[in-house]
Amino acid sequence: LQEWTRWINMNVTDANLPPSIVYSTLNNQRYLTVQLICDPSASNAQLQVIGEMSVGEYWMILTSRCACWN
Repeated sequence: LQEWTRWINMNVTDANLPPSIVYSTLNNQRYLTVQLICDPSASNAQLQVIGEMSVGEYWMILTSRCACWN
């Protein structure tokens, strides 16, 4: 079960940190980070599963026009 969700750098105040959403399970045993890539020309969203970066930490990249804030 998901315990919390955290939005990271959604207003792009840090150019070195991509906008992301982090999800955590109960007891913070697992984390999923979804990096958001803005592509205004994308007609279909693409979800790339990177995998388990370290024990309990998973990573995905979502490329979509829906990831654009403008």
